[in-house]
Amino acid sequence: AACRLYLEYQGLLFPRETHSAESLKFAQEFTLKDDDVLAVTYPKSGQACHYFWNKSHNFKFQL
Repeated sequence: AACRLYLEYQGLLFPRETHSAESLKFAQEFTLKDDDVLAVTYPKSGQACHYFWNKSHNFKFQL
């Protein structure tokens, strides 16, 4: 059951719900530029975290 929930990438386990091999490879190869701006927030209730995640990934959830 754990194999279906987690993805092993370079010896580390990541939850499949939020990660894919492609997204991890992208993150590993990502390079910041001098004019890049980072928006960093503490997800106190999770609301801001979900908002930025959905906006940055263009996800559309159905309830």
